[in-house]
Amino acid sequence: MGDVSLAAIYLNVQAGGTFSRTGSSAEQVMKRQMNSDIKVDAKKRAPAPAPVQQPDDDAHEPSAKEIAAAKAARARLYGAGGTQRQDEPCTAGGKEPEGPAPAAVEVVYSQTEELTPLDDAAKALRNGMAELASLDWVTATSGLNTLRRVAVHHADACRPHLRTVFPLVLKSVKSLRSSLSKTAIMAAADLFRAFGDEALPFLDFGGASRPANSLLAALLAKAASNDKRFVIEAVAAAVVALRESVSPVLLVVRLLPYSIHKNPKVRAKLGGALADTVAHADDAAWAAFDVAALLRAAARLVHDNTPEARDAGRRLVGAVRDAFRAGRCGDALLANIADARRQCEGVQADSVEGKENRVEDSEADAAAGAVGKAAPDADQDCAWDSFCRARLDPLAVAGVLRASGSPKS
Repeated sequence: MGDVSLAAIYLNVQAGGTFSRTGSSAEQVMKRQMNSDIKVDAKKRAPAPAPVQQPDDDAHEPSAKEIAAAKAARARLYGAGGTQRQDEPCTAGGKEPEGPAPAAVEVVYSQTEELTPLDDAAKALRNGMAELASLDWVTATSGLNTLRRVAVHHADACRPHLRTVFPLVLKSVKSLRSSLSKTAIMAAADLFRAFGDEALPFLDFGGASRPANSLLAALLAKAASNDKRFVIEAVAAAVVALRESVSPVLLVVRLLPYSIHKNPKVRAKLGGALADTVAHADDAAWAAFDVAALLRAAARLVHDNTPEARDAGRRLVGAVRDAFRAGRCGDALLANIADARRQCEGVQADSVEGKENRVEDSEADAAAGAVGKAAPDADQDCAWDSFCRARLDPLAVAGVLRASGSPKS
């Protein structure tokens, strides 16, 4: 390095000038290069670092800070200076819960035919209603079982108290305790069987617009919930008991408003109940049904976003179509068959033919039932299409005709 510096000075002197910064810059470059070479050689010669050994958990000694934190946590759980034994419950402050230890409860779900009569029905009903108002679910379950026995075997004693009984049953149906809810649903089914149409005024307080006080709304919500399977099965049995025990015309009137419920699962269960109700209705019920309202509800269901609701809508459309073709829908609706036949045949009435057609129309309307049963399939399809188009908007008509298998869909 010294030789390089002297050579740079010598060259500068020979050039006749003073010592310039050129020689100094060259010297600095040489120094930096040599220093970097030395560092690289040192790294190459340095031994590889020894692997870091992980501390052994068993040999780890807790620090004073860790010991203090553990003592503070133990004090929060078991009290100052307290410790917990293996057989002690984990409770705050090291104290056990106050009151008696909870006893194991086994709930027996008796079928209706297994219920036995009571010696004093009036007294038993008073005690049962008091138990139904209890906040203890075991006591409320006992009251429900007493109510079931009174309703099945002593209906006359229970009849004056229906206005009080149904809200109490509704409270238990909506309980989060599955055993209590199922017992209440079974009690509702027994009330439906025992009182039939007499139970309808207390079935749907508030209706679909205010379902908080409606037993019907609670049953539909339970059927659509993700509750335990044995609760869902009890709801299905209660809906069947309701359908078999009350007038289908009155029941349909109460079911129809729920076809626009905001919960799609409730709409699906409603559609199934509605389809089953009209499918089991007799001729007298079909004559009293508001078939146009049924058709509008079916149109909403077949366009629903829930597969179960769409399937129920198709079943409802099929039931209405079959009843219409069989002449079970009442004289006002059967007259549409003769009208539709004339439209399909393209009858153009003039002054003479119109008079003859009016005579023929009166005869056709008088025998509307026979026309509905004996008309050819093409005429019946035409009548069905005409009936649907007269009562539904165009978008709904397409879905209903497609669901009914109409050739004009």
